[in-house]
Amino acid sequence: MQKPYIGITGFVSRHEVDHVLGQWERIGNPDRVLSVGVLLCSQTLAHRRNHWPKRYPDVEKFAEIFFPHPQAINVVHYYSSIPDTLCQQLVHLITHVGAIDGFQFNFPWPSVAELSSFRRMCEKLKHFRLILTVGPQALRMIDYSPEEFARRTKEYCGIIDDILLDPSQGQGRIFNQTEILKYLAVLERHQDSISFGVAGGLCPETIYLLEPIVERFPRISIDAESQLRNPEDYLHLDRTVEYVCRANQILHEKRC
Repeated sequence: MQKPYIGITGFVSRHEVDHVLGQWERIGNPDRVLSVGVLLCSQTLAHRRNHWPKRYPDVEKFAEIFFPHPQAINVVHYYSSIPDTLCQQLVHLITHVGAIDGFQFNFPWPSVAELSSFRRMCEKLKHFRLILTVGPQALRMIDYSPEEFARRTKEYCGIIDDILLDPSQGQGRIFNQTEILKYLAVLERHQDSISFGVAGGLCPETIYLLEPIVERFPRISIDAESQLRNPEDYLHLDRTVEYVCRANQILHEKRC
């Protein structure tokens, strides 16, 4: 399995990445990587403005934001309104944007066939880390059933690397620990080849909520977005660095 990550979603400039990565280098955790998350949707891919212009950079800026780093992974957080051609879209992205290490899919239950096709096409090129987000819409579609959750996620075994439970999906709502643990227990029983993570309202003030989860699942990955932004919706660099430091402390202590 690949290293678990501490993720930040919503970078829009090289300056932001340099600032946070500089702190990450000083922390020096060899057991985890920093996930540099950049948001992309079908609108911004087609050079159209979406509802969150301060979170979604123009696709031409990706090459500036993403650069190879031994302690980081560069992940495109992608929402596609035309999922039937997902493989084609991903191939287009890796052809035109360098230094992509993975994709997180921010729409419910992407086509297994499309993801399998992408895996086969890239087999000799690179192993891209593929992260399946299971958010509120995906959970509604399975009627919040742990059994159906186990069945649906099993279809992705051998194709995706991580499942990220995110009941907030970028809205900053804090996750319910009991609910999260219920679904993680299902993953632990049925998907031993897939790593898993959690997101939802994480920031310096709420990071303590991870403690009972990390106690049970010390290799859990995490991701944060909305609660790391300032009132103007720009990434708040001081809060982001504080989140990274506190998260790393909790995750490292529980591992030890």
